[in-house]
Amino acid sequence: MKSLLQIVDAIGAHTVKIYTEKKCEVESADQLGEGGIAPGGAKDLMSIFLEANARASEGDKLSEEQLIAQLSTILFAATDTTSNALARVFDCLTKRPDVQAKIREEIMGAKRAHGGGDLSYDELVSLPYLDAVYKETLRVYPPPPLRFREACVDSTLPLSKPVRGTDGTLMHCIFVPKGTLAFIPVHAANTNPALWGPDTDEWRPERWLAPLPDALMEAKIPGVYSHLFEDAGKPVVWNISEVVYPTVGQDSSIPALLMKVTAL
Repeated sequence: MKSLLQIVDAIGAHTVKIYTEKKCEVESADQLGEGGIAPGGAKDLMSIFLEANARASEGDKLSEEQLIAQLSTILFAATDTTSNALARVFDCLTKRPDVQAKIREEIMGAKRAHGGGDLSYDELVSLPYLDAVYKETLRVYPPPPLRFREACVDSTLPLSKPVRGTDGTLMHCIFVPKGTLAFIPVHAANTNPALWGPDTDEWRPERWLAPLPDALMEAKIPGVYSHLFEDAGKPVVWNISEVVYPTVGQDSSIPALLMKVTAL
């Protein structure tokens, strides 16, 4: 716990430093350029964020505390979850060389079909087995295994199965008043045997190449992804990175170089 608090303090201090610097840069600009960017200035997310907030109406503006909190989220959540998910994919593939071989064949086949060049984003996300590997990894090993949310308005939450109240009434939904803190057990939902079947704890990408269980499609729960709450059957927009120096080449599956990953 002490180490966790130190990490939080370090992120907080770094966030305040970035916020202060960016705020000075934005405020020192004489006028805003095309697209809301300070002339000759930064096109980074925080600068654009601050400029947009400065233009917002009083009712829509975020406070300084909220701006700093948003930046902290960007610094941590946008990097840690992605790196953890990618590391878990590699971990699963090292334990399943048969899956490695299938992915390799699918990618190499796609490259041959497109003249041997690099695959575009649309071409990559259209590869069914590669997509299945990503989905199955996020199902079994969601980077944030749980989430917390606060109800902004009064709402009614449907239940997957009816329960009896203390007065004996059979309830199919529960009332959630505004301000209620909700705990969302993403990992538990992703590995519920009543929805996914008896092999729910097994990492098996092939399950995504067949129709998903009816119980899952009818379940009143969020999707299987830790960050995308949507129906399990809908497509996912992936964040694609480019492998510049792969561990294996096109002519051999034997590791030859250290891997270096850079953003597209």
